[in-house]
Amino acid sequence: MLRLARELVEKTPRTSTLSAHTPGRRSVPADLLGLSRPTLVKMIKAGEIKAHMVGSHRRLKLADVLDFQRDRLEQQQIAFDRLRELERTIAE
Repeated sequence: MLRLARELVEKTPRTSTLSAHTPGRRSVPADLLGLSRPTLVKMIKAGEIKAHMVGSHRRLKLADVLDFQRDRLEQQQIAFDRLRELERTIAE
């Protein structure tokens, strides 16, 4: 599944729109982010990731999904760095 998502990202322009709701299948944006579809929907409702409605379906721009993924990785790196600094402080 991850390989499929990676291929999609490589072949799809950043201006493309992805669906957060795909009946009978997992959603591509959720797969790209490593989330379940219900978790992605909760994050959209909370305003954590941009999306717009088309009928009853949520649509996300690929660029927004990739930007969210980048920001999330940066936040994880900052948290990891803080944890390592705390570990060094405790060890002294």
